[in-house]
Amino acid sequence: MLISTEEINWFYDRPSDLLNCKGLIRNQFIRFAIDVGELEMIKWIFEHSTELKTTKRKLGKIIFRRAITGPSNGGHIIRDKNINYPLLYWLHNNIDIVDLFKNSIIIRMKLFIDIFSHDGISYNLLDWLYSDIPDLFKGIDEKGKSFFHYAALLQTPDVIKWLFTYLPELAYLKDNNGKTAYDIAVKKGSQEVVDWISVNIPDLCQG
Repeated sequence: MLISTEEINWFYDRPSDLLNCKGLIRNQFIRFAIDVGELEMIKWIFEHSTELKTTKRKLGKIIFRRAITGPSNGGHIIRDKNINYPLLYWLHNNIDIVDLFKNSIIIRMKLFIDIFSHDGISYNLLDWLYSDIPDLFKGIDEKGKSFFHYAALLQTPDVIKWLFTYLPELAYLKDNNGKTAYDIAVKKGSQEVVDWISVNIPDLCQG
């Protein structure tokens, strides 16, 4: 059963009544309120996470995705016009965003790839994320692979270029099998990535 518009409006005026709702209604409302992007309502939900039988970490993931993609009916595409910077700033000041994705570099990489997955890449968002949350793009997984490895594996030359501009040291990391991003690009047959690395990081192609 979905929440009606009347019920949503009623709860929006009386947020404390949400604490007494059954799970399905409560969870639907939480997602709706976050989707709307109303900062004061999101703050209230965040502050009452325990009473709402959720966690700040779970809410943080939903809020972060909402802040960078806009409402869910926008197709979850990251575009500058949809980015809610006030919400992003608030979240950054209230929770460790890197911790939200600490269990999987793959999830962080998927988020990163999404930023590059359309015409008109949001370099403003990338620059903000790098300047305020640089650790979001660092680290390796249990296979020893970094963002640079996955950018080569997923054959995304634009990501490779951006990473090398800001985090050139990642290009030289080897995974647990002793492979660099260049080795992976060669194996995958990603000619555009191979060509770019050959021209811009020639020493990575030696040996």
